Amino acid sequence: MFTRAAGIAGLAALIVACGGPATSPFFLWRMRPGMPLDSVERLVLFHADLRQSAEVWERCEPLGSGARRCERALAEPWGRLQVVVTSDGKVPYLAFAPATPRETSVDDSIQVMSRQWGRAKGVRLDPHDVSESNPWGVMEMRNGRWRAFLTFDGKRCQDSARFCTSLIQLVDWRAGRQYADMSVPH
Repeated sequence: MFTRAAGIAGLAALIVACGGPATSPFFLWRMRPGMPLDSVERLVLFHADLRQSAEVWERCEPLGSGARRCERALAEPWGRLQVVVTSDGKVPYLAFAPATPRETSVDDSIQVMSRQWGRAKGVRLDPHDVSESNPWGVMEMRNGRWRAFLTFDGKRCQDSARFCTSLIQLVDWRAGRQYADMSVPH
């Protein structure tokens, strides 16, 4: 009896270790990769301050295999949100590009979130040579199957000496790695 229980526990530990945590530690204003589309839509409507009868997405385009990429401009926080939805209704990819000029309040909010990501158990950071002296490139955080990419293009926040992110991407690496954009705008 003990051997069987130990075997099952070992198998469960192996599955968890290979898959990583079930919930992404990376989020954008409570939206996480892996969420069902309808949950993300409710949060988009909340942030866009729209009535329930409004169209959630401004544009959706098919990507093949039943997946589609949808976009929406947001007024608060100011910028463009993009999601990829798979045929089963899950969102493996979320991206937010702050509008230019980049507002300090949006960047402050992003910095608070990214500090919370960094404090999550098991998160590893790879800055890929991005620093205050070299604010150009893509910084990566990862935890199991979950990834967060912060793209810096060397531009500063509005009325600030700080460098701001030009793109934030959150990815379920198993289901959405092909959608991640690792290029840096000039």
